[in-house]
Amino acid sequence: MESGAIPDGSITASSSYHYDLRPFYARLNVRSNGGGWAATTSIIGQWLQVDLGEMKRVTGTIIQGRNRDEQWVTSYKLRYSADGTVWTTYAGSDGSDMVFPGNADMNTPVTNLLDNPIAARYVRFYPQTWHIHMSMRVEILGCSTDIRITSPTSDGYTEFVAEVAGQPKQTSLENGCRFFQATRTQTRL
Repeated sequence: MESGAIPDGSITASSSYHYDLRPFYARLNVRSNGGGWAATTSIIGQWLQVDLGEMKRVTGTIIQGRNRDEQWVTSYKLRYSADGTVWTTYAGSDGSDMVFPGNADMNTPVTNLLDNPIAARYVRFYPQTWHIHMSMRVEILGCSTDIRITSPTSDGYTEFVAEVAGQPKQTSLENGCRFFQATRTQTRL
């Protein structure tokens, strides 16, 4: 996202507080305009969504608070989807919804790697707690997948089978998958 590889129109939200706080300002390290995305009101149920354009293997997230104000998300849930219609909440090892730790200030990036990577085209961040106002900047970590779509099953669902394309590449986080994000001149590998 930080690199701009994900188009502005692929970053959406349930609401935006102001013109300068629209979803596409939610890119990690953005400093322009309002310095991030902010929801209209800070209530549970607000979300920030990223359309990755195609199915990807998602291995983690990085979040920051709003650059221009003392506002940040202190915990959040992740939901993901293959089609933008049917959503699954990322669960912990006990099967309950995983609540990820967030920020303690507005600029320090907080990385959360997924114990069980997911296959998704759409990823939503659902803030659960926040400091002053629900505001954030985000990055999604992962790599490309080869997706095989099976026929609908007897219960009407379509199964998506994802496999990592090619050999995994080493990253600075040693999670076996490259970042979607590219820095200004290179991809983090």
